Amino acid sequence: MTLPRRQDWLGAALLACGLVTLAGPAGAQDAVIHGRVINDRGEGLPVATVQIQELNVGVFTNSEGRYAMQIPAARVTGQTVMLRVRTIGHKPATRQLTLRAGEQTQDFTLITDVNLLEAVVVTGTQEATERVKVPFSVTRVDASQMPVPAEDPLRALQGKIPANIVSYSGRPGAQPSVLLRGPTSINAQGRGQDPLYIVDGVIINGALPDINPGDIESVEVVKGAAGASLYGARAGNGVINITTKSGRRALEGVQFSARSEGGVSDIERDFGLARFQALAMDEHGRQFCQAVSGQPLCARTFDYLKEEARINNYPADSATTTVSLPIDPGANIAGDVLRRRFQVSPWPSTGYNAVNQVVTPHPYLQNSVDMTGRFGSTRFYASASNLTERGAFRFLQGFVRNSFRANVDQAIGSAWNIGLRTAYTRSTQDGLNQEGGGQAFFRLTRVPAVANILQRDTLGRLYIRPNLQGGGTQNENPLYSLENTARQDLTNRFIGGLTLRYAPVDWFNLEGEVGYDLRRANFSQVNDKGFRTTAYDPVTNGGSIFRGSSSNEAINGGVNANFRLDLARDLRARWSLRYSYEQRDSSIASGFGNALSVKGVTSLVNAASGKTLASGVTSVRQIGLFAGTGLEYKDRYILDALIRRDGSSLFGPGSRWATFGRVSGAWRVALEPWWPLPQVSELKLHGSYGTAGGSPSFSAQYETFTIGAGGLLSLTTLGNRNLQPEVHHEIELGADLELFNRYGLTATYARTRIDRQILLAPVSSSTGYTNQWQNAGTLLNITYELSLNVPLVQRPSVSWSMSFVYDRNRSWIQQLGVPPYFYGAANVQATDQIFQAKEGELYGTFYGRKFLTSCSELPAPFNTDCGGAKSPFQMNDEGWLVWVGKDNNPRWGITHNLWETSVPGCINSAGIAETVCSQPGTSTITSPWGVGLNWGMPIILRGDPGDMRNAPNVALGNALPSFRFAVTQDLQWKRLSLHALVDAAIGQHVWNQGFHWAHLDFLSKDVDQVGKSVETAKPIGYYYRAAPPDNAAGLGGFYDILGPNNFTVEDASYAKLRELMVSYHIGAVRGVGDWGVSLVGRNLFTITGYRGFDPEIGLGALPPQPGLAGGGNGGQAASGAVNAVDAFSFPNLRTFTIGITTSF
Repeated sequence: MTLPRRQDWLGAALLACGLVTLAGPAGAQDAVIHGRVINDRGEGLPVATVQIQELNVGVFTNSEGRYAMQIPAARVTGQTVMLRVRTIGHKPATRQLTLRAGEQTQDFTLITDVNLLEAVVVTGTQEATERVKVPFSVTRVDASQMPVPAEDPLRALQGKIPANIVSYSGRPGAQPSVLLRGPTSINAQGRGQDPLYIVDGVIINGALPDINPGDIESVEVVKGAAGASLYGARAGNGVINITTKSGRRALEGVQFSARSEGGVSDIERDFGLARFQALAMDEHGRQFCQAVSGQPLCARTFDYLKEEARINNYPADSATTTVSLPIDPGANIAGDVLRRRFQVSPWPSTGYNAVNQVVTPHPYLQNSVDMTGRFGSTRFYASASNLTERGAFRFLQGFVRNSFRANVDQAIGSAWNIGLRTAYTRSTQDGLNQEGGGQAFFRLTRVPAVANILQRDTLGRLYIRPNLQGGGTQNENPLYSLENTARQDLTNRFIGGLTLRYAPVDWFNLEGEVGYDLRRANFSQVNDKGFRTTAYDPVTNGGSIFRGSSSNEAINGGVNANFRLDLARDLRARWSLRYSYEQRDSSIASGFGNALSVKGVTSLVNAASGKTLASGVTSVRQIGLFAGTGLEYKDRYILDALIRRDGSSLFGPGSRWATFGRVSGAWRVALEPWWPLPQVSELKLHGSYGTAGGSPSFSAQYETFTIGAGGLLSLTTLGNRNLQPEVHHEIELGADLELFNRYGLTATYARTRIDRQILLAPVSSSTGYTNQWQNAGTLLNITYELSLNVPLVQRPSVSWSMSFVYDRNRSWIQQLGVPPYFYGAANVQATDQIFQAKEGELYGTFYGRKFLTSCSELPAPFNTDCGGAKSPFQMNDEGWLVWVGKDNNPRWGITHNLWETSVPGCINSAGIAETVCSQPGTSTITSPWGVGLNWGMPIILRGDPGDMRNAPNVALGNALPSFRFAVTQDLQWKRLSLHALVDAAIGQHVWNQGFHWAHLDFLSKDVDQVGKSVETAKPIGYYYRAAPPDNAAGLGGFYDILGPNNFTVEDASYAKLRELMVSYHIGAVRGVGDWGVSLVGRNLFTITGYRGFDPEIGLGALPPQPGLAGGGNGGQAASGAVNAVDAFSFPNLRTFTIGITTSF
C-alpha cells in the first residue's frame, strides 16, 4: 500500500512509541483511532493494514497487533468514514465510524481465510484482484502452506495443488515434470509440456532448481487457457507464477532470520536382486564347473572368488579372459537346460547386496539467513542460502547451490513506486550422465549375489568385472563409472526484474516492467587415460573427453495501463491496455575426443583422435498487444473479457500473428439479499472460456538437411511457411464454497480442446523431402479438480486443520491428420515405440505384447476346452494361462516330468509336425494360431490381422494416473506443531524396464525358487526369452523381447508420505532471538505394489553427453510425467534432518 510520506513517518513514529503516544492527551482537535487486531484464536496480527481510504491514510499494526492512527484536526469534520483492516491469510474487516476529535478505540477480530478467497492474486488477471472476485480458477499457495523447505519450487508444490507433478528422477538437482491439466501436445518434441514459469514478473527461460524455495512468498497457478489467455502464445500449458519475499509488509527497522537444517539422504526401497543361482557346481556345492572341450561336465572346477581375483588383477586396462562355464544362464543360453535348471542353489561364499553397496547415506544440508526491513518509504528483503544435497550414491557429490537475493521497493511520494528484484545462483552437480538408461544403474541390475563390488585389486582399483558369467563381459562393476567417470556441471544464473508503477489518481495507474534471465552452464565428462574395460584388451585404453557450454538469455518487458470508473451506483468498470515484448537467445557448443595423449589433462587438445564438434544457436522474438475490460455490480456480479494478439518468429512467415482471448463471469450467490442459508458464508459460481497458444519448436518452420560425407546435403524436413501455433480452447466451470467462515471447498471442471496439433507428417516424394511439420490434429482433455480445507479445531492453545486436494484428467487424441503411428521416449533403448497415436486413443497408453490371462483370449476352438480341471489350457498359480495338455495339472511339471513336453503348432500336409506352422491354410492346427507351445510357459497373444502367427501390439495400461489426491494435516498444541503430507497417484502404469531386462540374466529375485514347492517351482526358461517365431533361443518366458509386455508394464499406484515435520517453538533464549527446532522427513514411506525402486519414475530430457551433444528432448511426449518408464534412473531420495530456526 502506498501512503503519503508524512503519514508514513507519523505511522512509524506512533508504532515505535506504542501506547506511550496515547498516554498524553491528543491535540485539541485531532482525531486518534487506536486498537488491536487479532485473529480468531486471540493472537495479535502484526503488519495488518489499517486504513481510511477516503482520506488516503493508513498505518500498520505492530508485533502485538496494536495500531494507532492520528488524523490532523484540519481533516476532521465529523464525517462518516469506513475503517478497513486487511492482512494476508485473513478475511478483511470494515467498520463504519464517525470521525470526531479525540480518541476512540476500534478493535478487530479477523477470521482466518481458510480458502484464501480474500487473498489478492495477479496471475491471469488484468490487475491485482481478490481471489473471491476472479471469474476463473486460480490456486494460491503461500509460504505458510509450505513449512517443509524443499529443494526446488516444484517439489514445494507437490501435494499442495491439484496437478500432476512428478519427481521422475531422484538425482539431486533434477527438476520434476509438471502437467497442470494433462498433456497438451501429441508431439511436444523440442517444446515440452511444462507450464510457463514466471518469477517476480520475469518469464523464466530455464530450469527452476536454480531458485531458492526459501525466498518464496507465494505461488499462484493458473492451469489452462480459460485463465491463462492473458499470456497468449506461450500459456497453453498453464502458468506458475512465483512471487518472492519482500519488505512490503515489514515493520520499521530490520529483522533477521536464520535457518539451519542438517541430516542424511538415502533411498527407501530395494530393487530385489536374485540371491540364488543355477550354475553347474561340484557335488559339494563349493566349486563351480568349468567347461573343458572334450571332457565330461565338471571334470574341472574352480573357486569363484579366486578366479574373480585373477582376472581383475590383470595389470592392463582391462580384465583378462575368464574360464568358460558349461551352463551359463544369461543372454546366450538356449536349449533344454532352460527346462531343467531351477534357480535354487546358494552361492558358496558370503552373499552381497549390490544395491546396499551402491547406496550409502550422504549429508543433506540447508542453511539460510535473511533480513527484512523498512526505513521510511524504503522496504527491502535480502537473503543468502546454501543447499548441499549429496544424494545417496557412492562416489557422487550431488547438487550444491549457493544463492543470493536482494529485493527492494521504494515509494516516491504517493504516486510512484519502484520495485527491484535480483537473484544470483551458482550451482554444481554431477551424475547427469547416469540418467535414463544410465551406465551404473543398468549394471546394478546385473550383479550376482556372490560379487563384492567394493573389492579392489592389488593396485587399488575396483574390480572391473565381478561377474564371471557371460553377462559380465558387457556389464562392468556399477561402481566403476561412478568413481572413474568425472562428470561435472556448473551453472551460473542471474534473474532480475524492475517494475515502475505510477498511480496519480485512484482511477488510473500505469506500470512498466522489464525482466532479465541469464543462465550459463559449463559441462564436462572425462574418462581418463587408463579407464578400464571388462573385455580382455592388452592395449592401453586412451580414454575420452567431452566438454562444452551453453547460454540461455531472455528479456521480457511490457507497459500496462489500467483505468477504473464507477459507471453507476454499485457498478464499477475497468479497462486495461498492454504491450509486451520477449526475446530469447540460446546457444550451445561442445566437443568430443578420445585417445588421450596425457593422463590427467582434461583439455580437448589432449585428445589425439575422434574429435567432433557440435553447436547450435536459436533466437526468438515475440510481441503481444492486449486489451481487456471488466464489470463488477454490487460486488457479486462479475464479468471479464480480454483479447490478445501475438506475433512470434516461431510462427511460419505466412502466419506470423495469432489471436487469443477470454470471456468469463462469476456470481457470488451468497451475497444475494434473498440467500436463505447464513451458514454458507460464501458461494461463488464461475465460468470461463478462453484460448491460449502452444508455439512451434524453433526449427519446425524451416527446411532441414543432414550433411553427409564430403559435405553432401540430404533433404530431411520440408519447411512450412504457414505453420501456426497450437490453439487451446478451454471451457472451465467451477464453484467456491465456504461454510461458517471456516470450511472451504473449491470444485472445478475443465474441458480443453487443443487443435492445430503440430505433427510431423509424411510428404510426397516429389518434394525431395521426407516429412513436414503441419497443423494436423486435435487433443481433448477433461479435468476434474477438488480442494477441501477443514479447520477442525481453532483454539488459543490447540489447532488442527486438514486439507485435501484431488484431480482427475483424461486426454484423448480426438483427431489425427496423419496416419496412426507409434512413438515414445527418444534416446533410450526400446522406448521409442511404446505409445500409439491414433484417433480415439487415450494419450500415454502403453502398447506391447500380452501374455494370456483368460480363456476368452484364445482363438476358437481352443477357447472351448479351457479352464477346466482336465482342460489342456489352465491358469497356473500366478494367474497366467498356460498349456498343460489334456488331463494334466499346472502343478505337475516336476512330479510328472512335464516341463520337457511341448505341442507343435500344426501337422502339415505331409504329416510332419511344425513348431510354427508354415502353411496354416493347408495344415492341421494343433496349437493356438499355429504356433507351438512349451509346457507350463506363459502364452503370448497372437492373431495379428496380417499374419495370425504374429503377436499384435495391444494396449497395456496408461502412463497417467486415473486420479491423484493428497491429504495434509497440521496440528499445533501450545508450542508443539506437527505437519504431515500424504501424496497419492492411483491407476498409473509404469513399464518397469529394469525389472524386465534383469530377467535376461536371471538376476531378478522372482527367478529364485527357494521357498516354493515342487508344484509351484518354475525353471529358468519360464523367465527367459520368447519362443519361435519370435526368438529361436527361448521357450516363451517373461523376458520375451526388449519391448513392453503386460508382465512388466505394471500398476504403479502409490501413496507416499512426502512430508513430515515435528517442530517445537522454544522462544527467546536468555532474551535473545525467537528460536525453534524441528525434525523433518521427506519421502519417508511409500505404499505400493510396484516391484521397482520407486513408482514415481519416468524419462525426461537428457543432458548433453557423448553421442548426444545437444542433449535429449524426451521424445514426442517430452515429459517425465508421460514417459513412465523405469529405465535405470535415480530413485527418489528419502531424507531425515533436524533444523534450527531463529529470528531477531
